[in-house]
Amino acid sequence: VRFGFIRKTRFYMKIKKRYIVIISVLLILAAAWVYFTFSLEVTHTEIRSSKINNEIKIVQLSDLHGMSFGKNNERLLNAVRKENPDIVAVTGDMFTYGDGKGEEVAISLLSELAKEFRIYFVNGEHDNNKEFLDILEKNGVNVLKYEDELVVIGNTNIHIYGITNVYFSSTFNLENAFEKDNAHFCLLLAHMQKFSKFAAFGMDLSLCGDTHGGLF
Repeated sequence: VRFGFIRKTRFYMKIKKRYIVIISVLLILAAAWVYFTFSLEVTHTEIRSSKINNEIKIVQLSDLHGMSFGKNNERLLNAVRKENPDIVAVTGDMFTYGDGKGEEVAISLLSELAKEFRIYFVNGEHDNNKEFLDILEKNGVNVLKYEDELVVIGNTNIHIYGITNVYFSSTFNLENAFEKDNAHFCLLLAHMQKFSKFAAFGMDLSLCGDTHGGLF
């Protein structure tokens, strides 16, 4: 899979031969391009899981660094609305450290999305700011600071985990923070990737940012 700068994430379910569930993922990821130009791009990926029982759509936003797509981010908001996701997952660095205007743009975008969608947020190194996170929570954004939540979407239970790491020590282990859940589809939101460790814990899907190209 080759990633672009903004991707839309979408899940849809089909059953083949009774037990195979196909999930199609459309990631919305945003990142700066060289010379500060930006673009929107759509990528489709399929994930198979017997733990998904109905159509689910997820939109992921990451690494916007204060960028606005159109006036008041209208282009980006409309792109998310077009997907009509069940969950919006935000994986950090929505503004650059020290950029007050960019922080305002990020707050406005995420607060607007929270009015319409269920939104989950984990911070990156730039937006690891208590005041910023408190504002998001007051405006209806679910900020996951090493927290997890079981979400019911239709006939499917999705266990969402969120971690705040902006680096990983040699002793990093998700078992130190969470209990394993083998019964439900497990989704991890993290700014930085450590996929071998995530998979060892039992995550079915991990959505990460940081690279300005997106990883899952």
